[in-house]
Amino acid sequence: MEIGDTIVEYKKDTPALPGYKKVKPMVYASVFPTETKDYMNLKKAFEKLYLNDSALHFSAIYSSALGAGFRVGFLGLLHADVVRERLEREYELSIVLTPPQVEYKIENTEFYEPYAKILIITPEEYIGAVMKLCDDYRATFVTMDNKNQISLIYEIPMSEMISDFFDNLKSVTSGYASLDWELSRYQHVKAAKLELLLNMEPIEEFSEVVVEERAQKRGAELAKKLRSAIPRQQYEVRIQARYRGKIIASERISPFRKDVLIKSGKVIGAGDVGRKKKLLQKQKEGKKLMKSVGRVEIPKDAFVKMFKKNN
Repeated sequence: MEIGDTIVEYKKDTPALPGYKKVKPMVYASVFPTETKDYMNLKKAFEKLYLNDSALHFSAIYSSALGAGFRVGFLGLLHADVVRERLEREYELSIVLTPPQVEYKIENTEFYEPYAKILIITPEEYIGAVMKLCDDYRATFVTMDNKNQISLIYEIPMSEMISDFFDNLKSVTSGYASLDWELSRYQHVKAAKLELLLNMEPIEEFSEVVVEERAQKRGAELAKKLRSAIPRQQYEVRIQARYRGKIIASERISPFRKDVLIKSGKVIGAGDVGRKKKLLQKQKEGKKLMKSVGRVEIPKDAFVKMFKKNN
């Protein structure tokens, strides 16, 4: 496990199937059943998916906040999203998927970031836009070939490539550019763990390693995104992003006013009592899709929203 993880691995990674070469995952995420009783069903589902998807890696983990689950390796964000949809649609499982992240190497508290060598082929008229895009994503120019069509080779941090780089590449080239990549090396980088806190309690499932130059922007982005994903509670919820011991961004969710619908276990107030009871029952059922972290209840959809890069 990487430094900064709070989950504890207690099972070896799944072995490769005979005759298959095991593919190294690009990103890792944690997957937990919404209902604790579904853990074994989730395990069986992963085993069945693996029979037809040897690129899927998974091992058992335990989180103090979310309980027993699996640490899963994917080829990329699309692969992660496809697996999530299959678990929910084909196996009828309600799951929590934490935001996928790349793995940094850590040696003597120093971080080393994985880089990919990418090949971009694009029509000549888009070369300026493509080169600017690569600069914006911390990519380093290697070489260019324009004998037949423009071929650009860059080295780019994996953390940048798995975000919305490919979507933006398609956008600036009107869909004409193509991209190929391979993992090339690890490079030393100034980085640290960016923590998200709910009412001063760190939420490890939303924390991630971030390079120093991206910390301020990423912290504000995550805090704002989490604020939009968590519903109002009976008490104030403060969301903070902490980097190298300093709070760099914060959001606030104001509390509900005192609930006047229920008093001493009885429904009170004017209006249709039956309708009020139905609303309360619906609220009770909705809590089944919640995960409590400290005193804050986080809906499953919040994890999905944090997973999505462009929402």
